[in-house]
Amino acid sequence: MSTQRRLRLGTFNLNNLGREDNPDEALFAAKFDYLCAVLRALDADVVALNEVREPEEMERLVEAVGSYPACVLGDAPQDRRHIQTAMLSRLPVTGQGQWYDYAAVLPGRPGELTKLRFSRPVPWARLELPNGERLFAAAVHLKSWRAGSEELPAGEPARRRLILGRGMSIATRNSEAAGLRCLLDEVMDTGMAEHYAVLGDFNDRLDSTTVGLVSGLDTEDAGELALNEGRRLYPAGWWIPERHRFSYVRHGRRELFDHVMFSRGLSLRLVQARAESQLLEPVHARRVEPAGGFPRSDHAPVWVEFQLPG
Repeated sequence: MSTQRRLRLGTFNLNNLGREDNPDEALFAAKFDYLCAVLRALDADVVALNEVREPEEMERLVEAVGSYPACVLGDAPQDRRHIQTAMLSRLPVTGQGQWYDYAAVLPGRPGELTKLRFSRPVPWARLELPNGERLFAAAVHLKSWRAGSEELPAGEPARRRLILGRGMSIATRNSEAAGLRCLLDEVMDTGMAEHYAVLGDFNDRLDSTTVGLVSGLDTEDAGELALNEGRRLYPAGWWIPERHRFSYVRHGRRELFDHVMFSRGLSLRLVQARAESQLLEPVHARRVEPAGGFPRSDHAPVWVEFQLPG
């Protein structure tokens, strides 16, 4: 008789893990303890962590949680915020790396393929599952809704900078999603693993173009149907009960911005999926005090669990 084995994948935006963004010692200590408690309770075998501001605090967090022998930390991006993305794993790592850039086509430049850099480098790892199969997992943090105003000429009026910056953010996020999908196709076509997953903060809704592009569900071609079927990724949000289907509150709206996506073989083994949205209830109307810092996160973790055959 085969033995069923559990696999749990999760994602959690830590909301600026670092002392620079949390200068008040008492508040930072409370935040750190909160994050540790949530990660222990989440009990994921693999979890993506977003908004790491200081690698030394990431190391301290991993040590405090105490159950993750492997940490794959993406490099800091070349911007003023230096937000990094990490992936923790209890599973053995048999290969790892990160993606810095992706293929894109710019408006007004038809027929010309170029390379653009991800807002945050994307760390990935090939992991060995308990039943001997392999999982390829990538941790992402796509471009936020924050207007890219700093990339516009300083002399532009504030409203114009906001409007154009917002449009730039949306275009960048969709471009990153399309580029990520192409990178995933390349990996999946090599047969590097039996299963594939993408975890992290997509900064967009379940029904968005961003999620649709990464899932590959909107790019079917009848001539390659069998191949594209194997490339699909399924978002955990489909299985999350509606009343808990949010991981962030933006301008009073409940949004599922944090996603776990997985390939077909895992989808057939899915047991349950959840967003721990109850953690956001006390902070919907939160306001960061002038002293700085906030003793929790403005995101809720999202996780999905599977049963693997022995």
